[in-house]
Amino acid sequence: MRSLFQNDWLSVDIDRPNEQLHDRKAMVSAHLLDTARHTLQKLIPSKYEVSHIARSASRWLDLLHTLLPQPFAVKSQQEILECYEEMCKPDTDAISLATWLITIAITAQQIPQEHGSPSTQLDSRQKYSRFSRLVSEIVESTLIAYDRLIFTVDGLGMAMHFVRLQMSQGNLQKAWLRLRHFIAVAELMGLPNACQAVRSSQGNGSDDYETQLQRAQLWQSLCSADGLSGVVLNLPPSISPYQRPKPQTLAIDGVIQPRAYIGRLIEITTKIQYRDNTDITQESSAELYVSVLELDRELKVLASQTPKTWWVRGVEHVKPDHVVQFLHCCINMRIHLSFAMRKDPDEEYVYSRLTCRDACESVTERYQFLRRELPSGIFISRRLDLQAFIATVILLLTSYSSPSTGLPNLRINKVKVDSVATQIVELMDEKSKDTAGSHFAQHCVNSIRSLKELLQEDNKGSKMQELTLKIPLLGKVHIRRNSYRSRTQDTQNQPSFEITANSGSWEPNEQLLTTQEHRCIPLNINNRMASNFQALEELPWDPLSWCIEDQYEDFFQDALMADEIDQFAM
Repeated sequence: MRSLFQNDWLSVDIDRPNEQLHDRKAMVSAHLLDTARHTLQKLIPSKYEVSHIARSASRWLDLLHTLLPQPFAVKSQQEILECYEEMCKPDTDAISLATWLITIAITAQQIPQEHGSPSTQLDSRQKYSRFSRLVSEIVESTLIAYDRLIFTVDGLGMAMHFVRLQMSQGNLQKAWLRLRHFIAVAELMGLPNACQAVRSSQGNGSDDYETQLQRAQLWQSLCSADGLSGVVLNLPPSISPYQRPKPQTLAIDGVIQPRAYIGRLIEITTKIQYRDNTDITQESSAELYVSVLELDRELKVLASQTPKTWWVRGVEHVKPDHVVQFLHCCINMRIHLSFAMRKDPDEEYVYSRLTCRDACESVTERYQFLRRELPSGIFISRRLDLQAFIATVILLLTSYSSPSTGLPNLRINKVKVDSVATQIVELMDEKSKDTAGSHFAQHCVNSIRSLKELLQEDNKGSKMQELTLKIPLLGKVHIRRNSYRSRTQDTQNQPSFEITANSGSWEPNEQLLTTQEHRCIPLNINNRMASNFQALEELPWDPLSWCIEDQYEDFFQDALMADEIDQFAM
């Protein structure tokens, strides 16, 4: 009987299949990591080249790790060089190797122009651009494509660094989609609970405190990237407010903490009404404006918690505080943008127009300081260019359109605005020639120049001139320079004015931020657009008229979301 019931053939080992499955998965992961390591090591530049690239690393790495600290990331120029021998070893960790190469790839895009012939400079830019692109493609195909490899803290940290590389190359669509995916992975890993776990581990003296701290830092970095990317792309963040860490202390020993201020800014941006509806009723419009004023109040309360000296910019180099202050001005501009650009015959939104104008002026002023002091190819350069472009266009449009009120504080100094626009254009043009992958800045330059040219035209011509700009956060803006003589002839010879696509009386001069350089699209105005312009014809004569076609269904296909850095890098 004993031999019958103690027979090994009859025993059931439930854990064995699980162990076998775990072993098989481990073998697959090990094979994938070996393949990734072998492929990535082929991309390692010479030590001399790494040393040359690393010279441009210190300023952006210091800025990054002050604002968005991340575990396992390289933190200094010296650390990049010290890791070189380790990364060349046959058994080096593939995830660490990928993180290190991504850091070099981001830095390589920030190397300023070297002295030499134009052909030598072009070869240098193309070399670093190819290297950066190869690192991106191979990291994505060998590591990012496999969730099992990023389902660790160091794997997810590498993935976050990959998002920064996409942003620096102008691949905003890929960066946004990948970020959403990585946030989902982090949620499955339980990272939203990491901050609470840190407090518990610290209080209990637990041995896993360091691990929980790394998880908490990574989740905070994801939350910040999610909130700030939403502001840039005008999309709501994917992380819900209750999952976000509690705000940190704003000031320690009287010193404002940049990360804590950013956290509070993100809390405000999550309340912004995205996708403002242009066809809302008067009641819903009033309700929306109340929410705008509440956000404005919250932003003012936040600013009041800082000393006035914090906002005074000295002549020193860029500090994290300067970037935070720039973001504050951009969010202030974003809060009031919708109502500031509306036709307002009853002067209901005067406060928003004034506040938005002041915010735009602050954005352009702080942009010039940051863009001059930071490396030309720094990974946030496209975001800086984007916000400055929006602010400059708004200042130009509002300064040349006739105000609907006689209030003196609404009168804008056109000479001052023209001077600011000229300074922005010159700076963007200079920076676009200083680094590889700077097509976006050049498109902004061309668009602002075309708008200025249209606005400053005299009225001697007999034809109406028209310009179309696709402006992120606003939509497609149609601007028309009217001619008094043309209007007189129209009113005498035609009972009504109707805009049709490709009309013979129109010579469209479009500067569209599109995925193809210098691509012009024939103007195709729908019935709503035609009625808007027709309504403008019935108003007292104005040398400038413009309206906004707020369409978001093709947002991910416009120039802001280009995937190819050769076509349109941002």
